[in-house]
Amino acid sequence: EQELLKGQEGAKQEIFNLRKQQEKARDLVIESQVKLEKLLSAQKKAFAATEASLDSILEKTSEAERSLLNILEPMRENLSALLAIDKLILGEFFYLQSIAYFVSIAFLAFTLT
Repeated sequence: EQELLKGQEGAKQEIFNLRKQQEKARDLVIESQVKLEKLLSAQKKAFAATEASLDSILEKTSEAERSLLNILEPMRENLSALLAIDKLILGEFFYLQSIAYFVSIAFLAFTLT
């Protein structure tokens, strides 16, 4: 009977110890869940900040692209005008050169006669 009581006391003590371990394990799980929730929250904030930063970069890139196009368009128009002027000048040069050629031939013919 004493053995049985000792066994019961040992079993009670073992159950008590197991319950304490179970409580510690539950506390660790809860603590881990809290830490995980904090990490997830921080991750969400980091993703939101990254997304906002990327949106800002894209917006600034689009603005820069528009500004560049606004600069390049008049330059293209100016280049077209310069090319047209260049063609006129070149045409005038050949016209004047041909006149000079004919004048020299006429002068040469006049001097030979």
